[in-house]
Amino acid sequence: PSDPSLRRPRILVNEMAREAYGVHYPDRRGKRSSIVAEFPWVELSPDFTEEDAQWRPDKRESLQDVKVRASSFLSWLASNCQEETIGIVSHGVWIEVLLLRYCPEVLDNGQRRVYNCDIFKARCISVWEEKVDTVGTQEWNLLSVRLEGCEILGTSS
Repeated sequence: PSDPSLRRPRILVNEMAREAYGVHYPDRRGKRSSIVAEFPWVELSPDFTEEDAQWRPDKRESLQDVKVRASSFLSWLASNCQEETIGIVSHGVWIEVLLLRYCPEVLDNGQRRVYNCDIFKARCISVWEEKVDTVGTQEWNLLSVRLEGCEILGTSS
């Protein structure tokens, strides 16, 4: 609709922003076709397969794996989203790992846990480098991403 108040916000599902996976059946996501049928307004990232290819019944993802995934997500976000204000919705372990990596002070350096319905706010800062080749073609390379101004807005505990 042309009236901005009638537009839905853009909702994009990215596999990198999901809970730690494996072993526990509640951490296994649904089929792509089921998600599309139930939530047709949601955009699924191109790597979102029909079956949950990452979940395994006999192996739990390590916290180190979640850290790598959370950092990769921020790099992806900086490279793919032009919006100035976004919301990231995920699960406790993923959000906790992200905050402990980029702004541990908001979690009292690991003394505080993230619970369902906790709300945090941060600024995502990306640093880019401009490169121009010998023909004059301009290219931008992402050098780093960080979170600043992290704070708790609401908590369920």
